[in-house]
Amino acid sequence: MDMLEDEPRTGAYFNAITWNPESFKDKVVLDVGAGTCILSMFAAKAGAKEVFAVEATDMAVRSRKLVQAQGLSHIIKVLQGTVETVTLPSMVDVIISEWMGYFLLRESMLDSVLIARDRFLKPGGALFPSHATLFLAPVGSAKACREKQQTFDGERQHFDNFNCTMMQYYGTDFSCMQEEFLEEQRKYYLQTGMFVNLAPKQLAGSGSPVLEIDLSTITLQDLKAFES
Repeated sequence: MDMLEDEPRTGAYFNAITWNPESFKDKVVLDVGAGTCILSMFAAKAGAKEVFAVEATDMAVRSRKLVQAQGLSHIIKVLQGTVETVTLPSMVDVIISEWMGYFLLRESMLDSVLIARDRFLKPGGALFPSHATLFLAPVGSAKACREKQQTFDGERQHFDNFNCTMMQYYGTDFSCMQEEFLEEQRKYYLQTGMFVNLAPKQLAGSGSPVLEIDLSTITLQDLKAFES
């Protein structure tokens, strides 16, 4: 539900598909990593003739119920498996997929999209999305960052209090562990990624592209050794 409730994400796919019905009308579509089949349903409503929704997990069972409830079972065929192993009765005109992860490539789903492209996409076929660009931008002061710094700063006092208590009640000195403890807390609070809702005013500068991907031409080897 979290992903479906991500309006910028779901809305962008909805607009890209439903605002371009000419790209889907009477076309055969492959949805890679279909999940709930929301993209498959968008494609069907945009006029697709047939949609193959490939989902590796047991979500495929639930997706069939969702598809049936929308009255789209005659268009959408849910296949449980991976694009590396499934067999389709025909090549496809369009591949759709919500493959982006944290920092764009975190979920490694793009590998499967490229395999699907090479196995099933007709020459000249379309990919939605077709391109992706990863930007980096400096961030200024953010409440969540300040709170993490303050929490980390408090961990030294926390350890001092802990060590005093252990000495007082149990006669055991833990001070030799302080450095390792603080290093562990530093990694957790200051060097671990976190979710932050950023507003444009919190950016300290403009973004710069560090990675640009053309899904029609990039290869698996390119992903393993990409250059910005």
